[in-house]
Amino acid sequence: MYSHCRYLRLAQSALLALVFIALPAQAVPNTLNYQGQLTIPSGRPVNATVGITFNLYAAATGGVALWSETQNVAVSYGLYSVTLGKTVPLVPGWFDAPLYLGITVASDAEMTPRIALSSAPYALKANDADTAGGLPAAQLRTGIPWVDVTGTSLQAASNTRYVADNAALVTLTLPAAPAIGDIIGVTGAGAGGWMIVVNAGQSILSKNISGGTPSAGAISGGLGDTIVLQYIGNNKFAVLNYMGSLTVTAG
Repeated sequence: MYSHCRYLRLAQSALLALVFIALPAQAVPNTLNYQGQLTIPSGRPVNATVGITFNLYAAATGGVALWSETQNVAVSYGLYSVTLGKTVPLVPGWFDAPLYLGITVASDAEMTPRIALSSAPYALKANDADTAGGLPAAQLRTGIPWVDVTGTSLQAASNTRYVADNAALVTLTLPAAPAIGDIIGVTGAGAGGWMIVVNAGQSILSKNISGGTPSAGAISGGLGDTIVLQYIGNNKFAVLNYMGSLTVTAG
C-alpha cells in the first residue's frame, strides 16, 4: 500500500526537544518529544499512518542501538509529532554523552545520516521546571487547527497552521494585530509553494534561517517546506522552527 513511499525522507532540520514535564517527582516521565517531516521523493508531504522505528546510538555510524521503539505514527500534511519512551522508557543517564537518533520508516532501510543529539538542542527539565520547549506554559498552544488553502492569497489568522495546496504561489499575510505568543504556521503541499509577507511596520526575525537576515519582510518556501512563527511583541515575529530550503527577503 505504501510502496510509493519507499524513499520517504526526514527533513534534517526537524525540531528536537527533550522535556521532563512538571509533575510530582515520582511521576516524572523519561520521554522525548520529537517532531519531524516526511515526504515522498517528489517532495509532496505524506498523509498517512506509517510505522516508524526510532533508535538511539552512541555513535554516528555503526554500533548497536542503546534503545529502540516502534510506533504507528499519524502523519498529517507531512508533519508528525511523537513522544519517544512511551512504551520503552529512556534512561536519563544516556544523555550525559552525545547520542544519535536513527529513524526507519516502514520496511525501508534506516535513514542516513543519523541525527546528532548534543546538549544544545535539548534540555532536561527537573520536576520543578516552569517552561516547556523554552516557552512559558501560558504561551504554549495545543490543538492549533490546519486550514487547507487552495486559493492564491489569504489574510492569516493567529494560532492557525496553513497548508498551501495550489499549483500557483500562495501568499499569506501575517495577522495585523496578533497577541504575544500567537502562532502561525505554513507547509507547502502544492507545486506553487508559499510566501509569508508582513504588514506595514512588521518584521520577521529570520537570522536563524540559512541565508536569512536580521529582519525579513517575506519568507517563501516550496513543496514540502514548512515554517512556524510566533509573535513576540513590538511588531516582530520570531521563527520557532522551519524545515526545508527557505528564501528570505529583507524587510
